[in-house]
Order: sequence, then structure tokens, then C-alpha cells
Amino acid sequence: MARGERERTEWVRNVALAILIGFIVDGFLKGASKPPTRTPGKIIPSVVPAGLPAFPAGWEPFLPLKPEVSKRAAALLFSLWRQGEGATLTEETAGQWVTYQAQIHQEGSARKKGVGAWRVKAGLHGAVG
Repeated sequence: MARGERERTEWVRNVALAILIGFIVDGFLKGASKPPTRTPGKIIPSVVPAGLPAFPAGWEPFLPLKPEVSKRAAALLFSLWRQGEGATLTEETAGQWVTYQAQIHQEGSARKKGVGAWRVKAGLHGAVG
């Protein structure tokens, strides 16, 4: 992978994480007391179809972020981080296959735990527009 492409990929990942963290912080600041439709923190087993590409090679950051994906990422924050940095979960959300990953996000000198959302690259099996 060329240096420019790596830098772009890193930038896109950081933007996606910043968006997710923003939604999470915004929810806490507004005093969100209503739980999401799924049980927060509970990983619900999904039968992942055969033929989905390997992660991360066949996946791209989920941008623009759908509200359902953002809510699910927030709900999975503690469950994925219990498994450690890099832990992943692939499930169908908002009609698309999404891989959620526990990731560290760098904001200045602060390192924050977050959950990145990835979708199947356009044109590959399982990709939905």
C-alpha cells in the first residue's frame, strides 16, 4: 500500500472514530436514559454468511455513518472493550453487514477508547448501497 493511500486510510479511520465518539459523548451529555432497542453491551450472535471478505482487507470505514450503526457501536463499546483492543464483531445492522472493532482514538495527547464501524467494500459480496 502506497504511503498516500495509508495516510488517507488512517485519516478516514480517525474521522469515523471521531464521529462515533462524538455520538457517544453527545448522548452522555444529554443524559440519554432511554436504552437502544438492542440490549446495551450485549453481543447478539449473528449467522455471518459465507463469502464475506476477510477483515480488514475487504472492508472500508462506514461513512457516511447511519444513525443505527452509530447507536449499535455505542451499545457495543463496553462489550468489545472487555475483549480488548482490536476485538471485532460482525453483524447485520440497518440492512448491511457491519464489522465493529474496539479501537483507540487519538485526540491531541488524549487516547480514548472507541468502536469503529466498517462495511464491505463496494462491489464485494455482501455490499449494499
